[in-house]
Amino acid sequence: MRNFLLILILTLCFQSLVKANDIRDFQIEGMSIGDSLLNFFSKKDIKSRKIMTYPNSDKYYVIAFPKQDFYETYEITQFIIKKNDNKYKIHSVSGKLMYKNQFNECNKKKDLISKEISRTISIKPQIDNGDILRGDSTGKSVSNSISYFFDNDDQIMIDCSDWSDAVPYGDNLKVTLLPNYINRWILDEAFN
Repeated sequence: MRNFLLILILTLCFQSLVKANDIRDFQIEGMSIGDSLLNFFSKKDIKSRKIMTYPNSDKYYVIAFPKQDFYETYEITQFIIKKNDNKYKIHSVSGKLMYKNQFNECNKKKDLISKEISRTISIKPQIDNGDILRGDSTGKSVSNSISYFFDNDDQIMIDCSDWSDAVPYGDNLKVTLLPNYINRWILDEAFN
């Protein structure tokens, strides 16, 4: 029943994809690109959260929040915010479900979510399996992902990450709204 409810919620969240051509029209837990974190969290809560920066650029940082009362689907939300932005504008938003040592179960859920999204939009998904995760220098962490790219290269990505024991990250399923300019920054600056 919980799985059905999750798929139903995800389907309803992505129903607007049929009419929308802009990634900012989509939401995860009611939050979208361009919104301010201050609309959802207090400044005190935001400042109390640990931030993660990327190895080669601190132009943006990542901040995450555990399950909140208003979350309907995800255990964690994660955001990319620009450094020194006192308005805390959201540049990317993700929702996560943890799947510790359950990579096969994670992939089943990823595929179910993808099928539901594919029913609501006419974008052919790009499937990438076995990608090595950059956050693990041992090369033992992998991800399987399905991405939907819009005409402007913004994307919705559904990803299962299987992290090795060498890093402090947990295995998870993540649904991400990722604008092209953030993806380009991650690829060209943050890890370059």
